[in-house]
Amino acid sequence: MPKSSSAKQAKNTCTCYCCSEINEHQLALENGELMPSDDIEVLSAFFKALSDPSRLNIVYLLLKHKQLSVSDIANKTNMSISAVSHQLATLRMRKLVTVKRDGVKNYYGLCDDHVFQVIATAIEHIKEE
Repeated sequence: MPKSSSAKQAKNTCTCYCCSEINEHQLALENGELMPSDDIEVLSAFFKALSDPSRLNIVYLLLKHKQLSVSDIANKTNMSISAVSHQLATLRMRKLVTVKRDGVKNYYGLCDDHVFQVIATAIEHIKEE
C-alpha cells in the first residue's frame, strides 16, 4: 500500500538526532560541501601513492626530466630495476605516470600537467617559511 503524502512529509520533517544527522550529511553531499565517497577513495589512493619516499623520489625525477627509462631511474635513485618497476607499477595504477615503449625500453613520464602542478605546489608549500 503506497504511503500517503502526509506520511512522506512527516518523515522529511523528523527532528530526532539520528534523522537530522543523516539529513545534514545528505544535504552537505548534495550541496557539494562534501565529496562523494567514490571521489574520496580515489583521492586518498592518489595521496597514498605519493606518501612512499621511493615513489615520491621517482615522481620528483620525472618532474625534472619529463621522461626516463627504468634503468635511468634505477641509477639515479640507487634502487634495483626490480624495485623501480614495482614502484612504477603502483604509480601507473594510480594514474600518476604513463609509459611509452621504445624498442626494448620503457620510458616513464608524469601522467599530465595536473600531477606536475600537485607536486610543484607541494614542494613550494614545504619551502615556505
